[in-house]
Amino acid sequence: MVNIAENRRNIFPYIPKSISSEAFFVWLMNYLDSDKEYEKYKQSFFDKLLLKKEDIGKPVSEIVVNSQERNLESVLSFHFKEAAEMYDILLLFGNQISNMVSQEQLNRYKRLYPKCYRYIYYKVGYITTTEELCINHNQFELITDGMMESVLETMNELHPLIEMYTDYLQNEGDAVNTYYERIFLKHDKEVLKQPAAQKYLLDTFLENSGEDLWNI
Repeated sequence: MVNIAENRRNIFPYIPKSISSEAFFVWLMNYLDSDKEYEKYKQSFFDKLLLKKEDIGKPVSEIVVNSQERNLESVLSFHFKEAAEMYDILLLFGNQISNMVSQEQLNRYKRLYPKCYRYIYYKVGYITTTEELCINHNQFELITDGMMESVLETMNELHPLIEMYTDYLQNEGDAVNTYYERIFLKHDKEVLKQPAAQKYLLDTFLENSGEDLWNI
């Protein structure tokens, strides 16, 4: 296993969330598929995040993951062990910088990638109820940063990048709680100098305006 330097700098906060998550996912799938030593970790990742309930526990093989030109989605292809049929999973990475995902965007992705085994939407950061309803309506399944963190923390010892990304996800979750406390409970305007705090505030207003709840 790889030793982790205590004073290392985490690179992920400096990269746009959709790009860093997509790049990490592509790297992780190739890494876990590179050695039989990681077989149980790869299977655990599939069982907990990628496979349908009825397929959990079925060994997966022949993994190929392709990053697409738009840098917001990847197509993961795999077989169940000793089975001829190939399955595709479309993973769409939510862009924290842009506006919330729309039904039109998700419909377009479904047209681009028809007949996938699963359509998955993964986003690091705050997800509003409106956004979640849009995802579900278009038959995408949501993976949150908390769900990803809980799976990755069991394999932190494998590689420094995995531990680094897990730390990044934990810090992002802590940041949302901090923004809520400082903005809505303490009325701290200084925190709004941070772009991420501004985005969090905008997302919460968009969600509450959709529900006619302007009493924040």
